[in-house]
Amino acid sequence: MFILLFKCVYSHYVFKAYDTKKIDLNKGKITSMAISPDQGKLAVGFKSGKIILWSIQKSKIINEFTAHKKRVTALCFSTDNKYLVSGSWDKNIHLWELKSGKKAKTFKIFGHMRRIVASNDGKYLGFDFYEGVAVYDIQNKKVLKIEKGSNIEFSPNSKYFGLSY
Repeated sequence: MFILLFKCVYSHYVFKAYDTKKIDLNKGKITSMAISPDQGKLAVGFKSGKIILWSIQKSKIINEFTAHKKRVTALCFSTDNKYLVSGSWDKNIHLWELKSGKKAKTFKIFGHMRRIVASNDGKYLGFDFYEGVAVYDIQNKKVLKIEKGSNIEFSPNSKYFGLSY
């Protein structure tokens, strides 16, 4: 499988794509992707549980992460570009330090991961899994709140989070 990356410009209510880049990974079925906030890295998750970290500027693999036992269904970079967070159907979440390439934290969840979002202030992560949502404090490395519901989202000032029931 391959990925197409586009540079986009929004002008007069229309997105225009240019400078297309084709990334041919040949690593299996792609199940999730995320682009870093600094737009320098692309994380790609696979059905096998493997994660590839790709340098967009250098067009090469920077790192490979292999901790998940099932498909990687959610990827998210922290807003400060220090961490990559991965979620999987194996009911594990891994917090990866990008500088060292090592796992900073692993914890079990009680559901199948659907989506991960980062707060704008970089302090929290929101986990949306089929069985509920959770808020994670990055600095203290602990889960603060678990709720039933779905579609977690942080406010722009990171003081609130919302979810649907």
